[in-house]
Amino acid sequence: MQLNGADYGVLTIATGAPEYKEMARALARSLRRFSPGLRLAVVTDDPQLASHFDIVVPVDWTRGRGVLQKMYLDLYTPFQRTLFIDCDCLVFRDVSYVFDVFTGGYSIIPADIYELSTRNPREIDFSKMQRRIGQPWVYGFNGGAYYIEKGTLSQQIFQRGREIANNFSEYGILEFRDGEPNDEYILAAAMAELKAPVVPCWHQLLQIPLGLQGTFRIDVISGVADFQVYGKNCRPAIVHFCGYFRMWPEYSRECSKLRALEASGNSHISARIAELQHYLQRAAGALYPFIPRPLRLGYHAIMRRLSRSNRINAQQ
Repeated sequence: MQLNGADYGVLTIATGAPEYKEMARALARSLRRFSPGLRLAVVTDDPQLASHFDIVVPVDWTRGRGVLQKMYLDLYTPFQRTLFIDCDCLVFRDVSYVFDVFTGGYSIIPADIYELSTRNPREIDFSKMQRRIGQPWVYGFNGGAYYIEKGTLSQQIFQRGREIANNFSEYGILEFRDGEPNDEYILAAAMAELKAPVVPCWHQLLQIPLGLQGTFRIDVISGVADFQVYGKNCRPAIVHFCGYFRMWPEYSRECSKLRALEASGNSHISARIAELQHYLQRAAGALYPFIPRPLRLGYHAIMRRLSRSNRINAQQ
């Protein structure tokens, strides 16, 4: 299918605390690097994000304060065909292929099948869910990315999801955050009711580093994301740094490199220098307790210089 620029693009949400806005900028930088042909839109309460996104969509707080906002992706998006990516993700290769894979909007995300009885009892009452959807299994996926194509089953899934969200306790779905339900269980229930086809979950689109084994090899300069989780080799296009994963040093390191690439006009040397600064700051922090007191003044001067350099890159 031949598409023009207004037909498809990437959408994210960044509202509330400043850290979410900075994560959205990092996501945008990675998308500009690896998928320069895609238009970017953001749902936000901060118009300054227009510096990194083509389209800024004002958030509608009547739709929820947290994850419930994701139930309205089909209404928020300015595109006919949309790849939604959570703002706490980074892209390591071109994601444009998703629009070919999901042409026709027959589903919203690759998914595995899980027995309801294996789900976390702190998140779901599986007996209630089974009674409502009429089957003992449920789709399992990470909600860091969704595909929406207007006028197709993928949009119907979100429409049904909004209806389920209004009565989520009847489906055995428990409160997730701020009194709101988990979007993944809501959409999984909608997919089950609408008999959405099962798209096998492949670890090439999106992966969180949960269950990491061995080296966490990621690099936005060379476009590499290669690691193992639970014994599976993963080379995802998108790495999802949800929850405490965004506190990992690898995330801040890659964000520093992306800022340097943007500020320097895509200079790999500048990005490697930013990477070195990151390592020096971490090493200096670890060594601080062992630095003799007379030398700590010099240590603080060096750290201020490194921090100032990082702030300048972040502001550019």
